[in-house]
Amino acid sequence: MDAVTSLIPVSFPNKDGLRLFGILHQPERPREAGVAILLLSPGVKMRVAPHRMYNKMTDPSVAMDYPVLGFDFHGLSDSDGVTSEALLADVYGGTQVGRYVGDTIAAMDWMQETYGNSRFIAGGLCGGALIGLLTAE
Repeated sequence: MDAVTSLIPVSFPNKDGLRLFGILHQPERPREAGVAILLLSPGVKMRVAPHRMYNKMTDPSVAMDYPVLGFDFHGLSDSDGVTSEALLADVYGGTQVGRYVGDTIAAMDWMQETYGNSRFIAGGLCGGALIGLLTAE
């Protein structure tokens, strides 16, 4: 971790009041006021993604002075909630049609209220990419 970077454990509620948990990598001085990167969980994988891919993506982004937030969607990993589906294919099906858009909006709202971020770069692998696109829509 770079000496000018803060790792901040965070939690915030989604619209249903479920606590979502994540890690904010905050540079000392953000590059552009109001811009933050969200790395969105790829389906049922937690906020670090397979093979800790998001951790590897975060370091260069923070080195360019962008704050990066990774968090778990509701019902996954550390965040509150449960998934009601019995089959993994059904969980992925819900992800494809926007199940976690509300959680992403909650993250953006929290970042705006807490840090003043009003513009976001959403990225992700697989389901995370889909949720980013659906949220932008």
